[in-house]
Amino acid sequence: MDINATLVDLIINDLKSRKGLSQVWESLDEDQQNEIRKCWEELVQEPKPLCGYPTYPPVTKKAQPSLPENAKAIQFTDEMKDRVFNSLKGNVHAGFEHGEPILKVTTVDGKVAVAHLGDWIVQDTVPGTYHIVNDPDSHAEHMKHEQQ
Repeated sequence: MDINATLVDLIINDLKSRKGLSQVWESLDEDQQNEIRKCWEELVQEPKPLCGYPTYPPVTKKAQPSLPENAKAIQFTDEMKDRVFNSLKGNVHAGFEHGEPILKVTTVDGKVAVAHLGDWIVQDTVPGTYHIVNDPDSHAEHMKHEQQ
């Protein structure tokens, strides 16, 4: 028996074991039961939109790069948003703005800065504080002038 058939059997057995549903299942004739089984088989084989909801690609494990311990800056991207959030120390809040994920971080002067997708979050000299960089090239140039 393949994995999809096993999964359908588990789903049907789960439905039959639920209080109230077992009586309904037993009241169905064999053709109705087979139709329900066929629907589950189709859903397990190839997910289709249900009730107007979109289907999503199957979840696959992706190798996520680990963040180095001494990382001084990290880019806030859609792929890395959870990892970035979990790696930051201090007063950090995740949220949404206009439907897009954002991170709110505390700056060295105690203000709140908002990171949008694509921004770089740079660790400041005070632990748990950060500043946001939209353009890393201009930031690098600014830092070079500041050090002179």
